[in-house]
Amino acid sequence: MKGEITFSLKASIYSDYSCPFCFIGKDQLEKAIKETDGNVSIE
Repeated sequence: MKGEITFSLKASIYSDYSCPFCFIGKDQLEKAIKETDGNVSIE
């Protein structure tokens, strides 16, 4: 499509199972992924 902007992002996730902020961040990441229009690839 003309004028379409694409980009890639590589994110490495490190978390601590006892850290409450890690759980908050995980939930926010999952929410952001769900809000995309399907043009995201997760490994």
